[in-house]
Formats: sequence, structure tokens, C-alpha cells
Amino acid sequence: MASNLIFEDDIECDIINVFESEALGFEYLNCYTVEANDLNDKSNRADKKQGVLLDRLHIALKHLNSKLPDDAINVAIEKLTQSHIQQAAFDANKTVYKLVRGGLEVDVTNSNGRTEKRTVQVLDFANPKNNDFLLVAQIWIEGKRWRRPDLIVYINGLPLVMIELKNSNYLCQIKIFRVSISTKQTGETL
Repeated sequence: MASNLIFEDDIECDIINVFESEALGFEYLNCYTVEANDLNDKSNRADKKQGVLLDRLHIALKHLNSKLPDDAINVAIEKLTQSHIQQAAFDANKTVYKLVRGGLEVDVTNSNGRTEKRTVQVLDFANPKNNDFLLVAQIWIEGKRWRRPDLIVYINGLPLVMIELKNSNYLCQIKIFRVSISTKQTGETL
């Protein structure tokens, strides 16, 4: 009898293959380490509390904003990586979305010594090939508790999508879903 089991690892490998395909062209990085606090995970982070890949973010912002001085890039990075933990998730996402979509305004001293406002572009929507696309697997992140998402989609060093995979073949999970997902009028389970 043939097995119809689908394992999380198989799904993860298929997703990685799609992201690495010529159509999407993502770079792939597996950051798995046995010990959560092991900094030798190839992410180049100085601290496991960092979700942003700062080195990639800095390189990408310099590339997209080559006429701006390093100080302006550093101010933009500070603004982009500010904690929004005090905001509701929707509001925090909206704030970051506006920064990523519209860029960040920073002060720059011009050649006459005057301060002027300039916009730091975070993503290049007009020419996506100017962006750095990275899919990261199994990266440990320290928060209130240690977490290791299955996959994170990074664009220009910013974690924009988290993918957490679960095996749908577990009979226990199916029973739980059958009990918890029912039509209110008839009580029938799916």
C-alpha cells in the first residue's frame, strides 16, 4: 500500500526549490545550529535578538541610494530597525509598510552646508533586480522565548515574510480541526 504521508521537510525543500528557481532567483541560506545561542549560523548577526540582517540591509541601502552619505544610511537603518513592540501588530505593520514602501526621510548636509530632506529608498519596486532576495531556513531568534521559524523571506536584509510549516497528516491535528471547525447552524464537522 502506497503511503500518502507528506512531511514538513519535504514541503520545506519544495518551497526552497521554488524560491531558488530561475523565476524567483532567491539566494538560500540555512542557518540551523543545534544550540540556539550559537552565533556561527552564517547570518552574520552580532546578536540573536536581531531579526534584521544588518549587513545586507546596509549594503542594499548603499546600493539603492549611492548618492547619499553613510550617515544618512545609518539614520535610515536606525529608523527601520526601531522596535514597534508597544504598538498593536496591525499598527506596527502599517508603520513599517509605509517606511518600506515610501522610503524614509532623513536630513543630509548639502555642499553649501545646508541641511535638506532626502528620501532613502528601501526597496526598488521599479527594478526588482536591484534588490537582495534571500530565503533563510531555521534561523534562531531570541525574544521572550527562543524561536526558530522554518523559513523567512528577506528582501534587502529585512524579514518581510515568515513561513511556518505544519504537517497536515497528523491524525491528532485532523481530529482537533474536525471538532473545532464546524458549522454553527448544523453542528456538522468538515
